[in-house]
Amino acid sequence: MDSKKRDDLRQNLIKFHQKIEEEINKKKKEHRDQTERRRSLDNETRSSGIESSDFGICEDVEFSLIEKKTELLKKINEAILRLDSGIYGECSQCQEQISEKRLKALPFAIRCKDCEEKIEEN
Repeated sequence: MDSKKRDDLRQNLIKFHQKIEEEINKKKKEHRDQTERRRSLDNETRSSGIESSDFGICEDVEFSLIEKKTELLKKINEAILRLDSGIYGECSQCQEQISEKRLKALPFAIRCKDCEEKIEEN
């Protein structure tokens, strides 16, 4: 891979990383705000009979989304490390090149389509 393409890929991965990081920060802020609202409404909900479990379900969903996005950040960081070490785009299973089409769709992919399908089948 030539240096221009590598630099472009690096910039795209960094932009993707920043976007995901911003989304995580936004979700965390929303979660803090909701927690504050929940605390202030706690007394009202007890007297009105609204289930506090509804709030808990929303919190669980939000937390799960934050976890998924955090995992995505890790994958992007790993892709940047692979790019820097010269093995970006190489399948971790068969060592063949991952198609550009797949890397455009999943820039953090570590396996080619065939190897990924074999793993998913098992």
